[in-house]
Amino acid sequence: EPTLAEECCEKSCKIHECSEGWLTNSSKNSVLGSSDEVCCDKTCAVHECQKGTLRPSPSKEGGVSDEQCCESKLCPELRKLKKSPGHCNGFSQEECAGYYTVLHTAKEMTSKNETVKANTDVFVKCVYDKEFGLCRMKDSLAATDCSPM
Repeated sequence: EPTLAEECCEKSCKIHECSEGWLTNSSKNSVLGSSDEVCCDKTCAVHECQKGTLRPSPSKEGGVSDEQCCESKLCPELRKLKKSPGHCNGFSQEECAGYYTVLHTAKEMTSKNETVKANTDVFVKCVYDKEFGLCRMKDSLAATDCSPM
């Protein structure tokens, strides 16, 4: 015959303490369970991105999605570079790879099946074009969803 509560009874979420990266959800207090997945709400800190990589300062609010929590895999690479004071033109071959530029779009554009909305910053890596002998933007190395640089 069980004598301890653990032996006879299932725990409710009311007594569960959520781990780091999870938020307490009082609407689940009466739910039977003792895990973060059952009792708590996920934050971006524990979200796994389907595409891209986790933002550098993930949101600590509940209700997570890739759109809220993730950014292009190119963004961390661009963060290591210097922001060009203008476009990429004018940099030497040696300097070029150390810069990115920001384009400010003011209308909707569709590129590679992706729609860029009004007033979006597009971060583009500078690449040296040996054929033309100049530093220029590389369209395939552009990202629109980077956290502030």
